[in-house]
Amino acid sequence: MNRQSVLGLMSHPDLSPSLQNSVDAKRRDMLPIILEEAFYAGLQRNEGRSIRFAILLENETFKSGPLRKFSEPKPFNAKQLQSISVAFDPSSVCLVVDKAMPPDSSSIVIIGVAARPAPELQLPSQYPPAIIVEAVNPGTIRLEVGELKAVYSSGEIVLANLPVLEGLHIQSSLPSRAITPTRFGPHLHLGTDEVVGLDEEMWDRHKKEYEQLVNSYWPRLYSGAMKSLIKKTISKAHGGGYLFLKCGLPADSLTGGSWFQTPSQQLTHWLSRTLAIQGLLSLALRNKTVTSDIDSRWRDNVQEWGRDLLHPTFRDSLLNLDYACVECAHLSEADGVTVLNHDFEILGFGASITAQDQQMPVDWMEHLRTRGNRHRSMANAVASMVGSIGIVISQDGGVTIFSHHEDHVKRHVLLTL
Repeated sequence: MNRQSVLGLMSHPDLSPSLQNSVDAKRRDMLPIILEEAFYAGLQRNEGRSIRFAILLENETFKSGPLRKFSEPKPFNAKQLQSISVAFDPSSVCLVVDKAMPPDSSSIVIIGVAARPAPELQLPSQYPPAIIVEAVNPGTIRLEVGELKAVYSSGEIVLANLPVLEGLHIQSSLPSRAITPTRFGPHLHLGTDEVVGLDEEMWDRHKKEYEQLVNSYWPRLYSGAMKSLIKKTISKAHGGGYLFLKCGLPADSLTGGSWFQTPSQQLTHWLSRTLAIQGLLSLALRNKTVTSDIDSRWRDNVQEWGRDLLHPTFRDSLLNLDYACVECAHLSEADGVTVLNHDFEILGFGASITAQDQQMPVDWMEHLRTRGNRHRSMANAVASMVGSIGIVISQDGGVTIFSHHEDHVKRHVLLTL
């Protein structure tokens, strides 16, 4: 990878507009050097271990989260990355880089570590796009600019196809619950077991706008949760499977496993809470509100209330959603499949698929010729149940998604992260 290759990655037509229009000049100027050094460092092995790391280019005015600063900045070069990268899990932690002091210095330093941001879960109008450079495998480097991803591998640039996750036919009740006052009176659902009071006059005035905000955001939030689940499972290097069902557990297609007496709602709660707070926050940033639970000191400046109070709450909800995905990914370590419904309630884990061989599309059959029992079992399960979605993660990190839509159309896709 030479400098020309680096600039080719930066100038890719799907990445260049974001870099030019929404990324500050300082981070753009740092990026070629970081890409080049990260690539060469990623080619190395440290005591038999492949070097894997994620590097975060912080924005000067908006920080992704708490930064744990090193006592002294570390020089940013391949040798330094080799020596410290093994101490930090790139799936959850980023090395944070900045220009060295004095300000006119051209050198770059590592100033500390921070939690890895999840831009696919966040609001584009509210967050500057996060820039992350990650060494994935020897000779492979990934560039993320907000939601856009591109991978440089074996001299080629491969774009991520994450938008396919948003196109999955999830039929969740959470969006409608987030925009419907509860049966307890004029209150809005905030998570699975919390409510917030509504100002009925303001609710009538802004209800439609609130509904539009929620309905436009939830597919992205759900696909972000799916991506987080997949990435957390990949980081465990053992593979796994997730089966999303429209209804309950079909006894004739699944058996065994350890089932919860009642569905686990850890993911459901944080999805619902994030969704509701996002709607309130987006309204607040437009100087509007629908809630009566607002302190008198904020009433004259709803935007400030949104920035100072709702924004941190929204960010904390995203972090907790990500942690819930970690807990769910742990379930995939049990042999078998983890089963959820379309509201992301965890129905069980370690299940064996007993679905009989089904009639499958030709492209499924072609795909399964080079895959093992895990893929074939999931394909049979999805083919037997309308409204189901199956995700199979191989030990090598490959991801296959099978879906059986309500219109009986069956599709599959190889996901590039």
